[in-house]
Amino acid sequence: MDLYDQEAYKEIEKVIDQHRQMKANLLLVSVPGMGGSHLLKMYAKRHPEVVYISEKGKILGEFQLVDLGFDINPEALSVAEEYFKKADWDQKIVLLVNDPNILKKEVFKESYIPSHIYGREFLKVLSKKDIEILAKYFNEKLNNEEIERIYELSGALPQIAKFLAVNNLEDEGIETVLKSISRVINKMSESDLEKHGLKIGGLVSSVGANKSFDFKINFDLSFEEKGKVSEFKLSPEEKKIIEWMLENEGLVSKEKVADLKWGEGKYDKFSDQAINKAMRRLADKLKVYVIETVPRVGYRIRE
Repeated sequence: MDLYDQEAYKEIEKVIDQHRQMKANLLLVSVPGMGGSHLLKMYAKRHPEVVYISEKGKILGEFQLVDLGFDINPEALSVAEEYFKKADWDQKIVLLVNDPNILKKEVFKESYIPSHIYGREFLKVLSKKDIEILAKYFNEKLNNEEIERIYELSGALPQIAKFLAVNNLEDEGIETVLKSISRVINKMSESDLEKHGLKIGGLVSSVGANKSFDFKINFDLSFEEKGKVSEFKLSPEEKKIIEWMLENEGLVSKEKVADLKWGEGKYDKFSDQAINKAMRRLADKLKVYVIETVPRVGYRIRE
């Protein structure tokens, strides 16, 4: 089984297909950690005729999935509004809003978007079966007891479940994940939480001490690990990779490595061997932290 076998994906595929057939715009409401971006990317991969858009200035097709990161991007609403205004009558949009609090703000209500939305769909936490599929996909060695534990600890949120599966239920670095999620969830009303199947206090409770990385990069690209100055310097591309990993649970995908090193969308032009070689060169410069390969994910930095 793979991630396309999850009921969560099948449901969102069904909803998007319906709106494509009706030629209608759709508002997809999510929260950070619920995997909304990942679901849209999965759909776009299976349906290459659909345009996936994650930044401003892109050309619209007949049907597009617009994913702008409302939780962290202050320009997301204005960019989304621009796409809606630019769309012709036969060009339709699925807009992912991963911060439900935005929908209650006057700036959203008064924007061009609400009056041009046909339907709304609220993403929900995963079922226990979907958590099992996700956990096994990223770590096939997990047993049933470990999967049950991941389900309990994660609050059935995909991002946390993935983190726990990849790290064999070790919690180092999970504080970063929890902060990005709680920043939005803590502002939500109880009724809004229920729309997504979230329960107050349902997120990870027995894991998550603050174990952030002690890694400092200086202006001249020299760096320090736990206060120890390295004899090496990073390249500008290596700096970007390290910064990405430190800000994203210690993980980076091979696709993202290619984006950061050679430019966005260049993954298909470089072999896995070239990417692995670039990461080995970076790993060789580290003395306190280690960079290791994570099957089906990419790379992880750890102590």
